[in-house]
Amino acid sequence: KTRIKSKIGYKERDFVTLFVGKLHPCKDPLTLIRSISRAVEKNPNLFLIIVGDGELYEEVKKEVITRNLLRWVKILRQATSKKVKTLYNVADVFVLPSVGEAFGMTLLEAMASGVPVIASDSGASPEVIGNAGILFDQGKYTELAEKILSLSYNKELSRKLSEAGRKRVKETFSWEDKIKQYLRLYKNTMARGI
Repeated sequence: KTRIKSKIGYKERDFVTLFVGKLHPCKDPLTLIRSISRAVEKNPNLFLIIVGDGELYEEVKKEVITRNLLRWVKILRQATSKKVKTLYNVADVFVLPSVGEAFGMTLLEAMASGVPVIASDSGASPEVIGNAGILFDQGKYTELAEKILSLSYNKELSRKLSEAGRKRVKETFSWEDKIKQYLRLYKNTMARGI
């Protein structure tokens, strides 16, 4: 992680927050920007990388400029899957502040990569992360800032969430597990003659 961080311009002590998703009102990237603005006041070694494009791109960019966050926030409109994988390896936390997430594939990607996750308490996010991540009240940027800051200072909690996330993805969302569940469903259906 340290080597990859230095390759893309971060120091070992820097705490990198990652968001991957469409810049759309339902993903609520503005709450994340506001939380980072508050968090960097207490931890200037905290950074945010946003990967995504969408109808809120200009508004997100304007919010970053208005809050004087150009030093702390990097926006990548597009990234190859290889680049995104690299960014998961650099990230110290992944945040999904969605208003109502239908599933949250990026949460699984982050958890599978061993990145601790913080997500809003709305939509399917609580069900996806279970006890392997941290939830915050959707839209409450001050609460989100505190949760990001707490992880930036608590390496043990970060380590535990990293392990729990990997374990949850492997045990709950693996293809092998899904295949077994479908086979059980088909066998039970056939046995009942439906």
